[in-house]
Amino acid sequence: MPSVESLVKDGWTIIADGPSGTQLQAPRKMRASDSVLLLIGVLCGVFVSLILGAALVCAALVDYWFLVKPETVFLARKETKT
Repeated sequence: MPSVESLVKDGWTIIADGPSGTQLQAPRKMRASDSVLLLIGVLCGVFVSLILGAALVCAALVDYWFLVKPETVFLARKETKT
């Protein structure tokens, strides 16, 4: 099980920290479909039509920013008995 410190070193951010545990969020990752759509949009903008290329690039960015949900994980605190 990864520790909070190791995940924060890897770029994760702490969303919530409470008595029961810590919730972390991973950095957003671009999907392969977004990368392909972005590449096609740039190539279309250069070789075919600037408007079509801009539309495809905008579609890729909207998909990345609004439809890709970053991974979250909850790490429960270990209870110590006294």
